[in-house]
Amino acid sequence: AGAEVVMTRWFRDHDFYGADELDRVCAAAGARGAVAVTTAKDAVKLPPGIPVWIIEIDVVPLTGTWEPLWALFPHTLQDVEDTISSP
Repeated sequence: AGAEVVMTRWFRDHDFYGADELDRVCAAAGARGAVAVTTAKDAVKLPPGIPVWIIEIDVVPLTGTWEPLWALFPHTLQDVEDTISSP
């Protein structure tokens, strides 16, 4: 099983997809005998009936732990919660 990438089209994060742009992407994919693919996060912004495949992505740290990433943040989640709940 697998897939072959035949073209790419990147959009900015939080981008709005207009009907014309969606039509162009789907037409370009169809012309290549392909189907457009998007993430589940972005699929919720698409109107019903757009012919796309939706993928979900799991991110796993190579080190096996998220601790090095969390160490980069100056505040812990508890610090944020304490700040929010303070009068």
